[in-house]
Amino acid sequence: MLAFFLLINASSLAKTNAKQQLATDVDKCGAAIILVTETHFKSKHDHLVSSITGFDCFRRDRLKRKGCGVCIYTKHQLVAQCVFFDSSSPDTNMEFIWVKFRDAIDVVYVCCVYHPPKPLYQSSDLLRIIGILIDEILAYDATAVIVLG
Repeated sequence: MLAFFLLINASSLAKTNAKQQLATDVDKCGAAIILVTETHFKSKHDHLVSSITGFDCFRRDRLKRKGCGVCIYTKHQLVAQCVFFDSSSPDTNMEFIWVKFRDAIDVVYVCCVYHPPKPLYQSSDLLRIIGILIDEILAYDATAVIVLG
């Protein structure tokens, strides 16, 4: 796999110039996939607020609570897509998002997950759900590459 990853806890991409700072950092390090926790994006923030030139943005905004949220940026060339799973309907308080793309060799699934200091769910439930989803991916494609961040 030739993609370079950047994982960052942004503590708000919604604040002034934060997205521009991230875009500058990404440009300097050459990342193709950026996993961001604590985006602080809400449904009121349209796609223009979260967009970075040359990247697709996949978001899962936090519902009904302040802060948090996760997103994954992928370079346009990766032709990534958001993945939704049939086998489980995760607790809406759990913050994770999956994207899938194919590189020259592998099918790659990337998950960005945020586990806050004071979750509204049991930590074991988050681990159980992630484990179920990994099992589902591997049942569908045993050679898939799975990245959790």
